[in-house]
Amino acid sequence: MQKTFLKTVEGHILEFNRFLYPVRYTVLLQRQFQTGIVIIVEKDPQEMWFINPLLQLPGWVREITSNIFDVIAENESPASSN
Repeated sequence: MQKTFLKTVEGHILEFNRFLYPVRYTVLLQRQFQTGIVIIVEKDPQEMWFINPLLQLPGWVREITSNIFDVIAENESPASSN
């Protein structure tokens, strides 16, 4: 499992940062550091990843949300703990 890593998702370079207690990720949009867009991905009571729906995010971010969740799930999997 990686604590910080870059991943290209649908042509967008994203920086993922894993935090503990509670487990959550911040996802920085690599090309837009100056704009301050940070996506916070947390778990709901059913242990499913979610992004706060009230955040004002660009439409393309909403379009790739499931891919972002897949990247996080892959990083959380026991196979990535090497």
